[in-house]
Amino acid sequence: LKDAAALLQKSAEQNFPPAQHALAVMFLDPNSPLQNRPEGHRLMQAAADAGFPPAQEFFKSSGLH
Repeated sequence: LKDAAALLQKSAEQNFPPAQHALAVMFLDPNSPLQNRPEGHRLMQAAADAGFPPAQEFFKSSGLH
């Protein structure tokens, strides 16, 4: 899991919305050993701001933004 997160982190740092979203999901999962809600929210917001539909849907369905 940590190896996957490290690879996603590299892509997320390059502003790749699918990686930002995937990493955000990992960080926002309450059962994840990598849980980091503030960073997960930041990455999800970045992916949504970039127009990535799954991230936009996350905010619509959760009522967050």
